[in-house]
Amino acid sequence: MIVSHAHRFVFLHSRKTAGSAVTLALLRHLQPGDWWLNAPAYLIMSEALRSGFLPPPARHPAVRDLLVERHGARFARRALRRPHWLDQAGRRAFVDAYNSLQLPYPADGGGWQHAGAGSARDHLGQPVWDSYFKFAFERDPWDRMVSLYWWRMRREPAESRPSFREFIRAMHSGDRARMRAAKATKHSNWHIYTIRDELAVDHLGRYETLAEDLRFVLAKLGIPAGELPRSKHQVRRSDPGVLPDAETIQLVGELFGREIALLGYRPPEPAG
Repeated sequence: MIVSHAHRFVFLHSRKTAGSAVTLALLRHLQPGDWWLNAPAYLIMSEALRSGFLPPPARHPAVRDLLVERHGARFARRALRRPHWLDQAGRRAFVDAYNSLQLPYPADGGGWQHAGAGSARDHLGQPVWDSYFKFAFERDPWDRMVSLYWWRMRREPAESRPSFREFIRAMHSGDRARMRAAKATKHSNWHIYTIRDELAVDHLGRYETLAEDLRFVLAKLGIPAGELPRSKHQVRRSDPGVLPDAETIQLVGELFGREIALLGYRPPEPAG
């Protein structure tokens, strides 16, 4: 999640909707007093540091002071002036220091990167929540489940990973042990952009029209639009046979009926 007090917006980061790319597009427009909460996963911060870009919130004096305390003044100077010189251990140390200065994780268990609208509102306070522009993105649930499957299986050998059908069956079952075995947990974005099943953001964009929707948001905020960065592009869908069939299409439709009804998504044709 990103909260910009300078530009008066809240970006709620949904899972598997190119939220990391949106984050990278927003970082250059933040100010030191803005919140980039739960330093987005290490991959995003590391990618920024490796390219020599230090996100403005990470330049806050409190970050410098903690780096000096933990790793010494020489490390702090190098990290803040020449972040591209940091090795992997240095980038990890920077991320750990940055994360430790942020708010405690919200009660919904998703961490601040994927905080729900209710947690965000409670921590920001109703006046800020009501006056800031809030936006998030959603994705066709059938396509999102294929993407989620490959993200969860990216390190699993082909011979030991569960099939896509078992992945969806486990998710649909709601059985926690079965879901853990199939790596099928934390599948819904509904709580991220709704409160009590009511839409709680000012703009809910679509992954399918991401660039166009993000340009609309940036124009609304008076922020210049640039090229949308790519993120997590190292993950490939290595088996074209992993596509929804008649059974998984039905199960995904039952799992995500609220999202489908809200955004009018249509089921795909069964594979094969």
